[in-house]
Amino acid sequence: MTVSLREVNKKILGYVSLTFLGYFTIGLSLATLPIFIHQILGFNTIIAGLVISVQYIATFYYGVMLEK
Repeated sequence: MTVSLREVNKKILGYVSLTFLGYFTIGLSLATLPIFIHQILGFNTIIAGLVISVQYIATFYYGVMLEK
């Protein structure tokens, strides 16, 4: 069975684009969430840092749970 190079490239491009979107989504929220918590909601920087830590832990935990 032969597979054309174009089919392989389409498959690889799909995986790469979905991976990029996943990292972009996580990175975007990590960049904007502390500003929103500190400036808009009015909490201090310690609370903003704790929220980012909780988001990081939740992302890590969710990734571990998906691997099971």
